[in-house]
Amino acid sequence: MTLNRTQLTLLWAAVAVVVAGYARPVQSVAGVPVERFFYMKMLWHHEFDVVVAGDSRPLLGVSPAAMREALPGRRIANFGFRLAGYSRQYVERAESLLDPASPGRVLVLGVDPHALTTNAARDIDTPSTWMSLHPWRPGHFNVDLDNEFLWLSAQHPAEIRLAVALSPIHSFFGRLTSLDLNQLFYTKERRPMLIAHEDGWFESRMGKWDQKNVLRYIPPMYKGNPVSPHVIQKLMEMVRGIRDRGVAVYGFEPPTSDEVGRLENLHSKFDEKTFAAAFEAAGATWLPFRDADFETWDGHHLSQESALRFSRALAERIAAAERAAGR
Repeated sequence: MTLNRTQLTLLWAAVAVVVAGYARPVQSVAGVPVERFFYMKMLWHHEFDVVVAGDSRPLLGVSPAAMREALPGRRIANFGFRLAGYSRQYVERAESLLDPASPGRVLVLGVDPHALTTNAARDIDTPSTWMSLHPWRPGHFNVDLDNEFLWLSAQHPAEIRLAVALSPIHSFFGRLTSLDLNQLFYTKERRPMLIAHEDGWFESRMGKWDQKNVLRYIPPMYKGNPVSPHVIQKLMEMVRGIRDRGVAVYGFEPPTSDEVGRLENLHSKFDEKTFAAAFEAAGATWLPFRDADFETWDGHHLSQESALRFSRALAERIAAAERAAGR
């Protein structure tokens, strides 16, 4: 059979696409295809004993596998999303991941100032003010996002399932991300910089960053968008309700560098001691950590080794609290 010019063109185009997929010069994210990683979290339901919630800091900072070293036999998931906030929609979804039949349900909230702002903790997916003025790419998900959880929540369940099913194809033919291009042209690194795990942890193997690029985003992030007393009040009401349903609730502030923590508290008006007191009054347990005990790669996200140590320390604190409570 002789192929005409159109058929030959289509054949060579298909071959070129496949070769391009295999010849991808760098792959910055390994493990679970990133095109599947965040979507799969939206399909979790009633299947865990312990759920960790929060934005990118818990997402990159808490390994469920490391937590199980101090909480053996527990089904633990990281339900973190970049730029997520403590809206009713997000908290209710996080609680829904817990198995009602589990004898020891635990919800762990990683609380940093941005998660308590009005922009982050909204229930409707509309662009935030500061982001419209200062464009921000929260990651390498191939989409410009604000609150990643809200963006995914707006998808139809059938779209979520289809995205998970087609993720191997999307991953193979996916475009180069900004991190891929940075590795390709500006560094000699050819190894994955992020590892996506099935349990929801986004492991970072990033090298040390100059904090100046991070610090300059903090003032505009909180300009007109400080920590909201209304958001905190609503969160405490939800925590009381969760406790009334027999779920143990723990909270912590993810470690940061001294400079990032100081600048964030200044511009966001966040006071950890005041928040912790309200959290405890709502029936939950606040777990304080020393920032100096852990290392970040950019001032506000934990490095791989520190994330593993922090996860073990977090689980050990929870286990000790459970023993003290006779659970």
